[in-house]
Amino acid sequence: MFSYLKFWLKSSNQHGLHSPFVYNYLTKGLYETRNLSGNKQVNWVLKSIDYFEPNKIYITSELQNEFSEYKECLTETISQADLIIVKNNYNDCVDEIIDVMNSKQLLLVCNQKYDSRLQKKMQTNENVVVLVDFYVGSLVSKRTEQLKQNFFLRL
Repeated sequence: MFSYLKFWLKSSNQHGLHSPFVYNYLTKGLYETRNLSGNKQVNWVLKSIDYFEPNKIYITSELQNEFSEYKECLTETISQADLIIVKNNYNDCVDEIIDVMNSKQLLLVCNQKYDSRLQKKMQTNENVVVLVDFYVGSLVSKRTEQLKQNFFLRL
């Protein structure tokens, strides 16, 4: 509860965002569409998939049942995926995934439990250009089109 309160105090919504990429993702992808699930985290992932419309998705095996409707888009290799979805209990390999990602790929890290150490680690990772922390998970990108920025946003 304390970690959520801390997050809520430093987070914001779309007002004051200076990144068109993040602003459009938030307002057109996450805020404008209807809820697709009662689970906030699953809802965030489903809306993200719908917004980004990836051709290929890499999902860790423990999450595949939750997103079974996307079986035709799944790939077994990270290098072929447009969108990569992992749970934060994979935090030992999050850095490895970020290292092999290209600037067109996006990574969604689903939080089993909010891990401020993992968030700090991703914030300070020089390869991460855009980090959007939603508390239930984070969007990570190596976009070359913009400056390095970290966002804390409420869903």
